[in-house]
Amino acid sequence: MIRGWTGWMTLCLAFSGAGAAVDANAAGAESRDSKGFRSTLVDSESPNVSPDSGYRSELERIWLMPGASLDARGQGIRRRALALGASNLDSPARALIADMGDEGFLARRQWAVTLAPDLPLAHGAVGSAYWREGEYGKALRHYNESFLSIPRHLEASVWLVGSLLMILAGVLICGSLAFILIEGFLGFARAAHDLGDLISDRMPSFARAALVFSALGVPLLLGEGLLGVGLIFLVMGVMYGGTLDRTVLALAGMGLVVGLYPCLEGSGKLLMSLNADPVASASLALIRGSETPQQLALLLEAERDNDSLVDRTLAVRARRRGADEEAARRFREILGRDSTDQFALTILGNMAFEAGDTEAAIAAYERGRRSGGESAELMFDLSQAYAKVFRMGDGEFAMARAQQINGSAVAEFIGLDDSNFVADPPFPIAPIRSRMIAAASGRPLADAVLKVLAPGRLGEEPRFLAGGLALAFLVGLLAQGRFEHASRCLRCGRRICARCDGEIWSSDLCGACHHLFYKPEETDPMLREARIEVLQARENRLEKTGVIASILLPGVAGMRAQRPDLAFASLLLFMAALLFVVWQEGVVPDPLAVGAGGTFALGVAAVLVSVVYLGVLFSSLISWRRR
Repeated sequence: MIRGWTGWMTLCLAFSGAGAAVDANAAGAESRDSKGFRSTLVDSESPNVSPDSGYRSELERIWLMPGASLDARGQGIRRRALALGASNLDSPARALIADMGDEGFLARRQWAVTLAPDLPLAHGAVGSAYWREGEYGKALRHYNESFLSIPRHLEASVWLVGSLLMILAGVLICGSLAFILIEGFLGFARAAHDLGDLISDRMPSFARAALVFSALGVPLLLGEGLLGVGLIFLVMGVMYGGTLDRTVLALAGMGLVVGLYPCLEGSGKLLMSLNADPVASASLALIRGSETPQQLALLLEAERDNDSLVDRTLAVRARRRGADEEAARRFREILGRDSTDQFALTILGNMAFEAGDTEAAIAAYERGRRSGGESAELMFDLSQAYAKVFRMGDGEFAMARAQQINGSAVAEFIGLDDSNFVADPPFPIAPIRSRMIAAASGRPLADAVLKVLAPGRLGEEPRFLAGGLALAFLVGLLAQGRFEHASRCLRCGRRICARCDGEIWSSDLCGACHHLFYKPEETDPMLREARIEVLQARENRLEKTGVIASILLPGVAGMRAQRPDLAFASLLLFMAALLFVVWQEGVVPDPLAVGAGGTFALGVAAVLVSVVYLGVLFSSLISWRRR
C-alpha cells in the first residue's frame, strides 16, 4: 500500500512539473509583456496604430507611449478596450500586480481589477493590499470575489477544475484501495486457517500464513502489481464480510474504476489542454494581447486552411490595430460563410457607426439581432444608433434590454458619457476552450499511474480492471457459502472452527466462554471469577488501544463498530482533507491567473472536509459504544 501510494504521488509530482512547463510556456508572453507595461504611458487620443509601428494593437500603443499618470493611462486604455471588446486586459493587470513598490501599492492593484475584472489574480492582489492596510472586511470581500471570478476566466477555471478532478481521483483511488485492503486483512487469519484445512488439518499456523502469502504473490509474479494483490484481498473481504461489508466493497470497486479512468483522465485532459492545440493557444494569446511572433506566424499560416477560429482571430487583430479596411474585409468574408454571425455583424455595424453611416449600422445591428438573438453590447450599440437618428422610443427600448442582459457592463458604457461610443462584443472564448479540451488527452496521465498500480493486463483497458474486480467479487460470493468458515471469539479471541472443535456454540463465542457466562453452575466460582477478571482486563486493554487507533487511523472506528460504510466514508474524507492540504496551491502551478482565489477555495474545501471527517469519526465512536 505504501509503495503504491508513494509511486502514485511521485508520478503526480512529475506531472506537476510537466504542467508547470506547459503553464510557463502559456504565460511566457505575459511575462515578456510585463517589462514593457511597467513603462510610463499616455492617454488614448493618439492616431491609430499603423501596421509598421511596432505595436501589436492600439491598446498596446496606448499603454506603452510615455508621458501620463497611472489614472490617465488607465482611463484611456479602459475606454478603448471596452470599445474593442477587450474588457479583460490580463497583461497590463499582471504587470501592475508585479510592481511591488510601496508608492501607489493599493492604487495599482485597484487599477488591475478595473482593467481585468474577470482575472482572479487581480482580486486576490487587491485583497492582499487591503489586508496589508488593516482593512480586513474589504480584504475578505475581494478574496471572495477572487474565488467567484474563477469560472469566468479560462485558464483559472481549467486550473481549478483540473485540480479538483485530480484530487477526486486520488481520493477514490487511495480510499477505495485502502478499504479493500483493510477488509481483506481482517479476513486474513481466517482465510489462512481455512485454506490450510483444505490441504491438511495438521498444517501449522506459520505454514498456513505462508500459503496465503504465496497466493498474494501470484498477481505480482504475473505483473499485475498492487491492483492484482487488491483482487485477492477483495476475494477475502467478500468471503468473510457481512452483507453490509460486501455492499461497501462493491462501492469501493466502482470508486476505484471511476477514479482511475474518468476522473484521472479528465484531470489530465484539462490540465494539459492549455497548450494542446497550438492554433487555439495562439488565438487566445492574440485576444489577450500577448501573442509572440511565432504564434502570429502560426495563425497567418493556418489562415489558408479556412479555419473559422483563425479567421475571426485575425479579423479582430486587424480591428484592434486600426486597420479598418482589412478588418471590414475579413468580417465580410466571415459573413460570406455564415450570414448569421452576430459577432461579425455587430463589429461591422460599429465600424459603420464610427464612419458616420448610422443607417448601415442600424441595418447591421438589426440583422444581428434577428439572426443571433440579443446581447448587451449589441442592444447598447443599437440604442446609440437609434439616438443618432432620433428614434427615441426604439432607443429607450434597446437600452432597457441591454441593461436587463448585463446591467453592470452597460452601466460602465453609460458612465463614459459619450454619445459616439459603441462597444464591440467580447471575443467568444467557448470555441477556444472546446478546441483546447478536444485536442488534449488525459490518457498519458492515467497510463502513468496504472504503470505503478497495475503494469500488467489489468491496467491496459478499463474493461479489464472492471472485469477483474467483478470476477474477484463473484469468486468471493461463491466461496462464501461453500464451507464452514473459521472465526474468533469476541470474548477471549480464541479461534472457533467447526472442523477443529467438532461442534461450536456460535460463530462469535467459543465453548469455554459459553460455559463461563451462560452455565456458571458448571464452573468453579473461584476459577470463574479469576477468568472473568482476565477477560475484563483484556477488554479494557483492547478498548484503550481501539480508541487511540480510531483517532489516529482513519477507518478503524467504523470497522470496530461493524459499520464498514462509516469506515469507507472516513477513509475517503481523510484522503480528501490530506490532498487538499498537500495540493493547496493546485496540482500544477498557477498559470498567472488564479492567485489567492484558488488557494482560498482549496483551503475552504480542506476545512469543510475535515469537519465532515470529524463528524463521521464521532459517529463511528458512538456506534462502537452502543454495541
